[in-house]
Amino acid sequence: MPNIIGTSLKTSEPVELVDLLRGKISLVAISGTRFGEEHIESYMTPFLKRWPMTVANNSSKVQLVELNIQENPLKAGLVRMMVPFVKKTIPEERHANYVLHYKSIKHLKDPLSMQNSYLGYVFLVDSNCKIRWGAHGPATEAEVKTLLESVQKLSERGGR
Repeated sequence: MPNIIGTSLKTSEPVELVDLLRGKISLVAISGTRFGEEHIESYMTPFLKRWPMTVANNSSKVQLVELNIQENPLKAGLVRMMVPFVKKTIPEERHANYVLHYKSIKHLKDPLSMQNSYLGYVFLVDSNCKIRWGAHGPATEAEVKTLLESVQKLSERGGR
């Protein structure tokens, strides 16, 4: 998974994506629009039912990492002003792994097959930061099944 530097929702400090991912099995959910948020929610909900996140459970080897990417400078400015609202809408246990990125990721769109900025994208990343699976748009039953089975298998194999 390419490294993206953003701002942590929890601390408002810079955070590197690979630092969050290294050593853990991660569902990385990426969106920059409300439309895309609906897509990633369709993957995150069943994932979080199976592997819930809690503020106290930072030692879990399975995690959700959310990236809110704002490439448009005007929209990025609006989102910066709305961070307090974002903090209220995102459950506290997800703040540490919620990253805001306010710059272009044009150079990553082709390698990650993320050509449509309005869709939500999810990637299953192993403990070595290698993408093992990806999807976009609203989840189908088959995609959710594949995601959950893949996380389980990675977990059984120690994250690799």
